[in-house]
Amino acid sequence: MAVAVDKDTYTHECLQHHRRATLNIPSIDAVDLIYRLGSVSGREVDKAAHFGVRLAPSQRVDVPRMADALAAYEVEVYKEVEVGEVILYIFRVLETWAAPGVADQWGFDFKKTNIPLHGAGRAFYKVDPRPVFAKK
Repeated sequence: MAVAVDKDTYTHECLQHHRRATLNIPSIDAVDLIYRLGSVSGREVDKAAHFGVRLAPSQRVDVPRMADALAAYEVEVYKEVEVGEVILYIFRVLETWAAPGVADQWGFDFKKTNIPLHGAGRAFYKVDPRPVFAKK
Protein backbone atom coordinates (compact mmCIF):
# COMPACT_ATOMS: atom_id res chain seq x y z
CA MET A 1 0.00 0.00 0.00
CA ALA A 2 1.37 3.43 -0.87
CA VAL A 3 0.35 7.06 -0.40
CA ALA A 4 1.89 10.22 -1.88
CA VAL A 5 2.29 12.97 0.73
CA ASP A 6 3.42 16.55 0.11
CA LYS A 7 6.70 17.33 1.88
CA ASP A 8 5.30 20.55 3.37
CA THR A 9 2.39 18.93 5.22
CA TYR A 10 1.80 18.02 8.82
CA THR A 11 1.05 14.47 7.66
CA HIS A 12 4.61 14.23 6.33
CA GLU A 13 5.99 15.51 9.66
CA CYS A 14 3.91 12.96 11.58
CA LEU A 15 5.02 10.05 9.37
CA GLN A 16 8.66 11.10 9.73
CA HIS A 17 8.32 11.11 13.51
CA HIS A 18 5.88 8.28 14.32
CA ARG A 19 6.41 5.90 11.34
CA ARG A 20 3.01 4.25 11.96
CA ALA A 21 -0.47 5.31 10.88
CA THR A 22 -3.98 4.20 10.02
CA LEU A 23 -5.21 4.49 6.45
CA ASN A 24 -8.98 4.84 6.63
CA ILE A 25 -11.42 4.11 3.81
CA PRO A 26 -14.64 6.07 4.34
CA SER A 27 -17.86 5.58 2.41
CA ILE A 28 -18.58 7.49 -0.80
CA ASP A 29 -21.28 9.23 1.28
CA ALA A 30 -18.53 10.96 3.29
CA VAL A 31 -17.05 13.04 0.42
CA ASP A 32 -17.99 16.35 2.06
CA LEU A 33 -16.24 15.31 5.27
CA ILE A 34 -13.22 14.00 3.34
CA TYR A 35 -12.91 17.28 1.47
CA ARG A 36 -13.15 19.31 4.71
CA LEU A 37 -10.59 17.07 6.45
CA GLY A 38 -8.19 17.56 3.56
CA SER A 39 -8.68 21.34 3.52
CA VAL A 40 -7.46 22.00 7.08
CA SER A 41 -4.06 21.27 8.59
CA GLY A 42 -3.93 19.04 11.66
CA ARG A 43 -1.07 21.26 12.79
CA GLU A 44 -3.61 24.01 13.45
CA VAL A 45 -6.75 22.13 14.55
CA ASP A 46 -7.74 18.80 16.09
CA LYS A 47 -9.60 17.53 13.03
CA ALA A 48 -11.42 14.73 14.82
CA ALA A 49 -12.85 17.10 17.42
CA HIS A 50 -13.52 19.94 14.98
CA PHE A 51 -15.37 17.81 12.42
CA GLY A 52 -16.96 15.31 14.82
CA VAL A 53 -15.01 12.29 13.57
CA ARG A 54 -15.58 9.35 15.90
CA LEU A 55 -12.41 7.39 16.64
CA ALA A 56 -11.91 3.76 17.63
CA PRO A 57 -8.80 2.05 18.97
CA SER A 58 -6.51 0.19 16.60
CA GLN A 59 -5.12 -3.27 17.29
CA ARG A 60 -1.42 -2.95 16.35
CA VAL A 61 -0.62 0.76 16.18
CA ASP A 62 -1.05 3.60 18.68
CA VAL A 63 -2.99 5.70 16.17
CA PRO A 64 -6.80 5.35 16.28
CA ARG A 65 -8.90 4.57 13.23
CA MET A 66 -12.09 6.29 12.05
CA ALA A 67 -14.94 4.44 13.76
CA ASP A 68 -17.35 5.10 10.88
CA ALA A 69 -14.99 4.09 8.07
CA LEU A 70 -15.74 1.13 5.82
CA ALA A 71 -12.25 -0.20 6.43
CA ALA A 72 -8.94 0.73 8.00
CA TYR A 73 -5.39 -0.44 7.46
CA GLU A 74 -2.90 -0.23 10.31
CA VAL A 75 0.46 0.41 8.70
CA GLU A 76 4.11 1.23 9.28
CA VAL A 77 6.46 2.99 6.90
CA TYR A 78 8.45 0.43 4.90
CA LYS A 79 10.11 2.69 2.35
CA GLU A 80 10.06 6.30 1.17
CA VAL A 81 10.58 7.40 -2.43
CA GLU A 82 11.08 11.07 -3.24
CA VAL A 83 9.00 12.02 -6.27
CA GLY A 84 9.31 15.75 -6.93
CA GLU A 85 7.45 17.70 -4.25
CA VAL A 86 6.00 14.58 -2.62
CA ILE A 87 7.22 11.53 -0.75
CA LEU A 88 5.69 8.24 -1.84
CA TYR A 89 5.32 6.36 1.42
CA ILE A 90 5.23 2.62 0.90
CA PHE A 91 3.65 0.93 3.89
CA ARG A 92 3.75 -2.53 5.39
CA VAL A 93 0.22 -3.47 6.42
CA LEU A 94 0.18 -4.77 10.00
CA GLU A 95 -3.56 -5.23 10.49
CA THR A 96 -6.80 -4.70 8.60
CA TRP A 97 -10.32 -3.97 9.78
CA ALA A 98 -13.57 -3.83 7.78
CA ALA A 99 -17.11 -2.97 8.76
CA PRO A 100 -19.37 -6.03 8.81
CA GLY A 101 -20.83 -6.97 5.43
CA VAL A 102 -18.85 -4.61 3.19
CA ALA A 103 -15.93 -6.84 2.26
CA ASP A 104 -14.79 -10.43 2.06
CA GLN A 105 -11.38 -12.05 1.74
CA TRP A 106 -11.06 -10.62 -1.82
CA GLY A 107 -11.94 -7.01 -1.00
CA PHE A 108 -14.92 -4.65 -1.03
CA ASP A 109 -18.29 -5.81 -2.33
CA PHE A 110 -19.08 -2.87 -4.61
CA LYS A 111 -22.67 -4.05 -5.01
CA LYS A 112 -23.15 -3.26 -1.29
CA THR A 113 -20.94 -0.22 -0.81
CA ASN A 114 -18.64 2.17 -2.63
CA ILE A 115 -15.45 4.05 -1.85
CA PRO A 116 -14.38 7.54 -2.90
CA LEU A 117 -11.49 7.93 -5.32
CA HIS A 118 -10.12 11.49 -5.19
CA GLY A 119 -9.72 13.20 -8.54
CA ALA A 120 -8.66 16.79 -7.86
CA GLY A 121 -10.06 19.54 -5.68
CA ARG A 122 -13.69 18.73 -4.87
CA ALA A 123 -13.99 16.00 -7.52
CA PHE A 124 -14.43 12.42 -6.34
CA TYR A 125 -15.21 9.28 -8.30
CA LYS A 126 -16.71 5.97 -7.30
CA VAL A 127 -15.99 2.46 -8.45
CA ASP A 128 -18.31 1.06 -11.10
CA PRO A 129 -19.82 -2.05 -9.45
CA ARG A 130 -20.08 -3.92 -12.78
CA PRO A 131 -17.11 -6.27 -13.14
CA VAL A 132 -15.08 -6.43 -16.32
CA PHE A 133 -13.44 -9.79 -16.96
CA ALA A 134 -10.19 -10.30 -18.86
CA LYS A 135 -9.99 -12.99 -21.52
CA LYS A 136 -8.27 -16.26 -20.66
